[in-house]
Amino acid sequence: MAFQTGTRVNPRLGRLDFSGFTNAANIQAASLAQLGKSIGEGFEKYQENKQITAASLSALEALSIGRPEVYAQVRDSDTDIGKKLRNIENGKYNAKDAQQVVGGLQTLIIAQDAQQASELRDLQLEKTALDLATSKREDEQAQVSASAFDQAIFGNTIVDGGGLVTEKIRSDYISAGGRDANDLKIIGELEKLDGPNIEVIEIDGFKVVTQDGRYMTASKDGQEAQGKRIEEIKFRTEERQRARKLHREAQQLLDQGNETEARNKLNMADDILAANNYKDEYGRPMPAEKEFGSLKRSGDEDSDNSLIFDPSTLSEEDRQLYNKLSENDKEAFEFAIKNPNDPRSKEILDGFNNVN
Repeated sequence: MAFQTGTRVNPRLGRLDFSGFTNAANIQAASLAQLGKSIGEGFEKYQENKQITAASLSALEALSIGRPEVYAQVRDSDTDIGKKLRNIENGKYNAKDAQQVVGGLQTLIIAQDAQQASELRDLQLEKTALDLATSKREDEQAQVSASAFDQAIFGNTIVDGGGLVTEKIRSDYISAGGRDANDLKIIGELEKLDGPNIEVIEIDGFKVVTQDGRYMTASKDGQEAQGKRIEEIKFRTEERQRARKLHREAQQLLDQGNETEARNKLNMADDILAANNYKDEYGRPMPAEKEFGSLKRSGDEDSDNSLIFDPSTLSEEDRQLYNKLSENDKEAFEFAIKNPNDPRSKEILDGFNNVN
């Protein structure tokens, strides 16, 4: 029956309602979109983890090659990092484990390197201290040996230019504490010589043995001079002998009262020594009067101008004092002994006695 005009029934009630289907479709679309987003993020995360894992595995391989001892130490340990490293080697790993293992290895390497660096510094400090102590002992022994050699030579020097008495040089040298191999070598050469006028001089660090002014042998640091060095030393010893001859001629002229000519001869001797690089203990050119002895002037009886200062002529007390002096102080002491009337001599000797 058809509805009549004016009925109370709402005609929209007969219309079909599709809103539920529409909402369901929207919900499904939203779910699919969320699912797609999750899948995309998961894929990105997977790619990121894959890259991280690959980088970590590469780092592990580099560490196993570069520091195999540390790698093996960690792998064989019972630590958590050690277990994870063994799992990785067995193919059971993830990005986090791989990163932790790399970090653990790097931390251990840094710590071990720091410890080794510290131990190395300590060893270097110990070596430096040992080297300094050794060097100090060697320097002290070298000074003792040098002093012992000088004492042995002076103590066995014949007065008035007579050379050396060689029989006691070795025993005197050793008794005074001498131990230098070069000195002992020179003493051995001296003991082979026979006759007067034996001398030991120094040329460019070489101890040179001469007899009657002639070159016999030369040694430095336990090694004999060789080749051209021998020829050079021979020439310089010959020049020294020429200067000595001029010094003797100067003395003869002075004895004759010809002081001017004596001084000229002495200057010539000085020039020869300077030209051949003979120097005193201060590095200055060696004067002939210091090398061969001061000239004796007529009437100068108060001054002992012997060619070579001889400590054996001193009293036992003065000789002991002399042997303790440095080279510079020995020179002052010799001056005072040779020139007792010089106003400075008493002051010099009093100063040494007060110190002693």
